[in-house]
Amino acid sequence: MASSTSPFAPRSMDEVKKELLERAKQNRNPFLYTIYDEVAPVIEKLQSVDRDNWAKAFSALAAPHEERAAKAEASGDADRARREYLIAYDCCHVARYPAPNSPGKLAAYRKSQEYFHKAARYFDPTLEQVEMPFKGNPEEGRASIGLLRKPKGVAKPPVVVIWGGIDAFKEERPSDPYLRAGLASLCIDMPGVADTPLSGSENGERLWDTIFDCIASRPAAARADIGRPK
Repeated sequence: MASSTSPFAPRSMDEVKKELLERAKQNRNPFLYTIYDEVAPVIEKLQSVDRDNWAKAFSALAAPHEERAAKAEASGDADRARREYLIAYDCCHVARYPAPNSPGKLAAYRKSQEYFHKAARYFDPTLEQVEMPFKGNPEEGRASIGLLRKPKGVAKPPVVVIWGGIDAFKEERPSDPYLRAGLASLCIDMPGVADTPLSGSENGERLWDTIFDCIASRPAAARADIGRPK
């Protein structure tokens, strides 16, 4: 985080805490579902932005919400279960923020995904995780992971492909506005982040060949409306 007095100097912890508290109060990234009164004390106690200490502090907030979600599931309260799992997810999302670049942050990211998919069982329309084969170099991954949602009542919806940046991954991409417009949404990670199979590079556009080939092969997609350049 850059200093308010110089764009190249690190911020003081007081400046960091001030910005985090403002974001948490307004539910701005990365505090999408978190509860301000829960995260504020954690922010106030931060002594540094040490990666694993940060991950441990925010991850600890997730467990009570996971317990409440499980109880809600057992009682048949789907809305409460979805909400509590989303809060647990976001606690771990904050914990891995801005990137899973340490063991603790990577563990937090995987836990956030676990909670996210538990919440997604109650999404309407439903969410499908799609593994799209990627034919890359030997040292690269073999699949791109996408999160697909399709609007109800549309046989072959056009597909909007959505990706974020270096700190907002596929799990954070909003899809409801597109679904309301009758569009399917496929949320993916850009090259170099999260579950993408390749690093950021001069030929990272290869990822989109995989994406568009997969969409075109699915019968539920409106193939003429994919938007692939000719």
